[in-house]
Amino acid sequence: MKSIFITGAASGIGRASARLFAGRGWFVGGYDIDTAGLSRLLRELGDEHCIVGTLDVTDHKSFSSAVASFAEASGGRMDVLFNNAGVFRIDFFEHIPIEEQHRIIDVNFTGVVNGIHASLDLLKKTARAHGEARILTTSSAAGIYGLPEFNVYSGAKAAVRALTEALDIELARHNIRVADLLPGGVDTALLRNQARLPKLLSNPALLDSPEAIAELAYAAVHGRELHWFPRRKLALHDKLSRLFPRRVRERLARTVKS
Repeated sequence: MKSIFITGAASGIGRASARLFAGRGWFVGGYDIDTAGLSRLLRELGDEHCIVGTLDVTDHKSFSSAVASFAEASGGRMDVLFNNAGVFRIDFFEHIPIEEQHRIIDVNFTGVVNGIHASLDLLKKTARAHGEARILTTSSAAGIYGLPEFNVYSGAKAAVRALTEALDIELARHNIRVADLLPGGVDTALLRNQARLPKLLSNPALLDSPEAIAELAYAAVHGRELHWFPRRKLALHDKLSRLFPRRVRERLARTVKS
């Protein structure tokens, strides 16, 4: 049975992905700091198809311990590491306390580095035994071009994108493919709880559901693309930002609120 290790699995994209992969016959490891949410997930999926555990992705030792417990439960197999845990705050840079800025970096980027480092031996073992393994990370459209009021979050997600590109080349020698998801607005509690929610993201019609991003994740672990966008408009924005960065910057400048 194929297996997937998912961080941030107690809610949002992580929970939707855990449900989808389990429903399609995968063994799922769901990890999060939200123990109540994990308990609900385990009750829903059942312990035959799922293991859950508390994990702070910013703690490398905690990550290594979680990977060890997952390996024991999955029969020593990790077909996919899905680095999905994330936090953000929409506000001007000077309004975000430095401790919160560090937390945004630590969860969204350092947590990804921790996950890959802690999981790499198991991913290599899986690739040797079954032909291939995958690393998938939830990046963001905010990582395409630095978004005002997303500032530190944009920086962390841009770093995720660069890391994805580097490691997809580097780890190919081990038959490990690396990819990322770059969604725009996703209708989650994390987004709805933002005090400075941009008008664009307050329109439900412009938001993707966690279930839609879970489907994108499923496609990504079976596909060959490097960057995965849920909407064509985001893929176009990606191309335009590289070809016409000044125009993109001018357009984004008009979105800044006082």
